[in-house]
Amino acid sequence: MKKGFTLIEMVIVVAILGILLSIAYINFTRANCLAEVDRATNEIAAMLRDMYEYGNKELDYDKYSLEFQTTSNELNITMKKNSTDEIRSAKFKNIEIKINGTSIINGIVKFNSDGKTKLDGTDFSEIKVKHKSYSNEKTITIYTISQGTIKVE
Repeated sequence: MKKGFTLIEMVIVVAILGILLSIAYINFTRANCLAEVDRATNEIAAMLRDMYEYGNKELDYDKYSLEFQTTSNELNITMKKNSTDEIRSAKFKNIEIKINGTSIINGIVKFNSDGKTKLDGTDFSEIKVKHKSYSNEKTITIYTISQGTIKVE
């Protein structure tokens, strides 16, 4: 009587392990991408809230801006005062921003005293944040009624 495993049994076990590991890897990368979209969305929403609050405190919304800059594969977002003093910044890889249906490469977002947001002078009320590799998308909605209300969906 032989003891041990046959080659076929070993190959079957290795194949099953390979399948399980590939499924786990796919789920891990998808979860990572979803987490990156969540992080980017929450950070942008927080910067918008801060920008609105600072402008509201000083009664001068024009002082504060949010600057979007895209380089090769990285999105840089910087909150500034008087277009020069950096207050806060964040960097994200593989994240795409859309405002009014258009992908934003570079742009400056500001609030008006009436609570409306403008990208380079054009009104908007939604920012869509999407990962470049996956279809997951989150929306930041900026409401003018009850000024400064920002909702992430």
